[in-house]
Amino acid sequence: MHNLFLGELRHHCMEVWGMDIKDKPTGKKITPHTPEEQKKNIAKAMNALQKGSKSALEKLRKGYLVAFARLNNVAPEGYSLKKASYASALIEWVRIPAHTSFASAVLDYDAAEFHLVAEGPPDISKFQVLSHEVLTAIRADILSTYLPSWLERPPANFGSLKHGKLKADQWRTACTVNLVISLVRLWSASTSENDKDLLENFLHLVAAVDLASRRTMSEDRAAAYDEHMYKYLCGLKELFDHQFVPNHHLSLHLYSCLMLFGPVHGWWAFPFERFNGLIGNTNTNHKSADMPVTFMRYFYIGANVRRLMGTMDWPDTPEFKAMLESFEEAFGEVVRGSRVFDSFPFMNTAGEVPQSKYEIEREEQLPRAIYDGILACLNRLSQGVRYTSAYALRTGTRQSPTLNPNGEAVPSVLRGKVTFATSAKGLRNSFVVFKAEDGDDHGLRAGQISEIYLHSRNQDGKPLVEPYFVIDAYQPLTDVDTTKDPYRKWAHINTRLYYNKFEDTARVVRMDDIVAHFAANVYTPEDVGQECIVVRNLDRVRRCVRVA
Repeated sequence: MHNLFLGELRHHCMEVWGMDIKDKPTGKKITPHTPEEQKKNIAKAMNALQKGSKSALEKLRKGYLVAFARLNNVAPEGYSLKKASYASALIEWVRIPAHTSFASAVLDYDAAEFHLVAEGPPDISKFQVLSHEVLTAIRADILSTYLPSWLERPPANFGSLKHGKLKADQWRTACTVNLVISLVRLWSASTSENDKDLLENFLHLVAAVDLASRRTMSEDRAAAYDEHMYKYLCGLKELFDHQFVPNHHLSLHLYSCLMLFGPVHGWWAFPFERFNGLIGNTNTNHKSADMPVTFMRYFYIGANVRRLMGTMDWPDTPEFKAMLESFEEAFGEVVRGSRVFDSFPFMNTAGEVPQSKYEIEREEQLPRAIYDGILACLNRLSQGVRYTSAYALRTGTRQSPTLNPNGEAVPSVLRGKVTFATSAKGLRNSFVVFKAEDGDDHGLRAGQISEIYLHSRNQDGKPLVEPYFVIDAYQPLTDVDTTKDPYRKWAHINTRLYYNKFEDTARVVRMDDIVAHFAANVYTPEDVGQECIVVRNLDRVRRCVRVA
């Protein structure tokens, strides 16, 4: 899916928004040039073009160079928006003898950003989409947003050339999670219609990428992807008059591929890209005939070592803990990121824990409220067998056995390759969206895992161990404040606000009731007047919203 993660998301940020050139503060406010000052600068530009002096051109404000380029139909190479690119293009253009430079007309008013008379004030979206102030807010949000461990956090200096080349997976997280959290908050409150148009255009792209990379696919979901992508490309042309590239064309053909082949994880190129990187970073002695065998041999060695480290029940001693920590530090990146999460689309969700994981010596009597919650969960979903409380006056029977009142408290559990942890032991893995009878219009609520208990019982004559989660649910917004939630205006981004405070009573839920982690960010909306938490649902299986 590099077509979407790099060809679309990265392209939009870097080429359409010009994000890589907005890494410096604006500093003092630019003083507008009077018509007399404009006349002097136009003369300087003409003089620099006549002399072929690029350095003289670069001393002028960018607006003058852009105006000269547009007036004379000169396009910078690669459609770059940098001032140096405009200067180079103009110098190359005037070197052709047949070309004659036309000077821009002076404006009859003061202007900080010079432009052609016929254009009126320049469309700021084409040159300053992400200002330094917006980028600063985005970076602050990246640092303050809690992401589960299976998502790679974008660099703290996101948007700067200093962080180097980002991987496709990082672009995916940055654009579909971090930028959604930040830009909806910043631009929804803007009084500028231009900002709102830019936001809507970007969110169509986010929705398209999110739908295309889901772990299940249906005809409705594929059609919704196609509709969002079409609306995004229409907006791209309307807002930016952007020159389409092959990736834009290819993205319109993905609908057919999704319908023919299903979820992308069965046919995308992530494994090949990873091996290209591994091969490229491997030291060789330039014996090309021996290289394939060497790569294959070490591939099997590495696979066996990773399987051994991940499946072996290692002794709980300081020596082995140190060894495992060293292995994780050295090779943990290989099994981190959403591509690993996506590689197991049909992981076991039944919530069972192998009996060997349940340590009977650590078993203790469950708190009464937790025990009653587990009992209620089992009897609510029970088919035929209903359990009796160990605290009931009537003893259990064969048809109504007594539920074991003991359990084991644990800091975390695994479902497939995904960790769910308590807030005390793994805060970033404790933010979850779960099913609830009093949930939103999709039957969901958001909360934080405070405790996890393993509970053992007999079922069909066999021991069965299941984890149960004690979740502190966040309070939903009132009807009045719901109308002020900027995220709910965009149903397809699967994000909303809750008050950043818990309900009085915790809930006990089963593994099957947990839908997904969510990305969490806390801030205080001005019109709500109290601290709220942004819940960016990271479910990549279920939901599909068609474009209205």
